[in-house]
Amino acid sequence: MVRDWWTKKLERIVQDIEAGKLPVPVRELYLCGAYARGELDPPELNIIVIHDEPPPALIEQYRLQANPAPRSFMAALSNGMRQFERHLFKILRRPTERIDIHHGATLNHAYIPTNHRLEGLVFLWSPMDRDWQGKIAAIPVPDILQTDKPLPTLIQLPDALREEGDYLTQQVALQQLSIQRIPLIDLPPLAMEEALLFLATPELLDHWGVHTKPLFPYACSWLTTQEVRKAMACDGCIIFDHDFRFRIQVGKPHFRKLVKHFDRPALEKQCYIPFLKRGYPKDLFVIERGAAWSPTAE
Repeated sequence: MVRDWWTKKLERIVQDIEAGKLPVPVRELYLCGAYARGELDPPELNIIVIHDEPPPALIEQYRLQANPAPRSFMAALSNGMRQFERHLFKILRRPTERIDIHHGATLNHAYIPTNHRLEGLVFLWSPMDRDWQGKIAAIPVPDILQTDKPLPTLIQLPDALREEGDYLTQQVALQQLSIQRIPLIDLPPLAMEEALLFLATPELLDHWGVHTKPLFPYACSWLTTQEVRKAMACDGCIIFDHDFRFRIQVGKPHFRKLVKHFDRPALEKQCYIPFLKRGYPKDLFVIERGAAWSPTAE
């Protein structure tokens, strides 16, 4: 589950706070946004850290680390605070992690719920109340995922893409999506020379990578099963038919974007073709709206 992935991040954050790794003592930790609202597939983690005011000596220490030297007293003070904040964020958030951090000496200063990402405030931790696991367990999530048994894996992906696979699995389990697996060997055979005839401008395919370009004939082969023989290739290894009824993603998965594309009523089906990796099944996946589909804009 994607929630489990973020919960492990929260466990690390709480452990670092309790170990005193932050430059100032933390008084309270809150959650907000998608995770706090109980969503199954939070695209990011939103946390609010309430901490002591950094003492002037600490800000001065950070100011001295700033480079280049500031031109004014106010700039020096600002540089010191910026360095303090960078240090704080570096401890709480690892590189590439989508963790949105709000912080301050009071909740009113740190938490300004001006958009949907900051709604659903949940108190998580304080030095006097450390039962953060219990508070997470109290956040309601759909009953279908309240099980000790893991959901069956629908697409075998490398570990680095596990979050994407978990997200798709949850959407299918909630009947937001339905999915069909088609072995590539079962598609009508199509050579690259024939596939390039689908494109008015074959040169667009030159922007694709060496591992994604060989997958293009499979995309066109599937389009023939939908009685389509003209296509458009876009950056990001995306293929559309000319009527925008079908969309195909090749290579790296972006399933959240895929779901949002279904908000367009004219789009009937989408496909995903993963990289051809040794030891992995060679399949194409046809994805459609499920019985319980609801637009993401709602």
